[in-house]
Amino acid sequence: DSLTALVMALNAGEVEEIALPQDVGEYVMNANDGFKLAAIVRTMPSYLSIGFRKDDDPALRNKFNEALLAMKADGTLAVLRAKYIDEPGLDDPLPVKFGAYENVDTKIKVAVTGDLPPIDFIAADGTPAGFNTAVLAEIGKRLHMNIELVNIESGARAASLASGRADAVFWIQYDRTDGIQADVPEGIALSEPYYSWNQMFCIRKK
Repeated sequence: DSLTALVMALNAGEVEEIALPQDVGEYVMNANDGFKLAAIVRTMPSYLSIGFRKDDDPALRNKFNEALLAMKADGTLAVLRAKYIDEPGLDDPLPVKFGAYENVDTKIKVAVTGDLPPIDFIAADGTPAGFNTAVLAEIGKRLHMNIELVNIESGARAASLASGRADAVFWIQYDRTDGIQADVPEGIALSEPYYSWNQMFCIRKK
């Protein structure tokens, strides 16, 4: 259910290898001198999106989509990726500061596992960091929305939406060979994708 659990299992010898998206795999190897790359495996395309309740008013999802498409068009997504993911020698995920907007009654609650550096991360002191949270902070700035992060386990993503604990959640989806989106439960509608990968790093102990 978490990257931390995977790394602990590898260190303890409970598994021989772990497979991670390339950027996450590179981060994990940089952070653990005792790990090495065992293989690079090409996979079907996988994407990061933001999930919303399908039966809700689509206005919030439409606003997020407009912001994401604008960020792609004006190069902001590329700049954030370069800063928060591709920056060489990045030892820890860079912290992200969210804006606080006055005279805005609604606070959008977004669920995040906070355990997938450098994609997203919540430090022990509660400071958000990484690419996902930087994207989210930029969306909040553009839409003039106050955003609250809700820390959850990976397996509770759909439940956090269904229960109303969160209004949105980071979601990983992938395309099957027949072109149909997979890993999208009934009742969830996804935003435009804003980050993708098509290979995994298989990592083992040296």
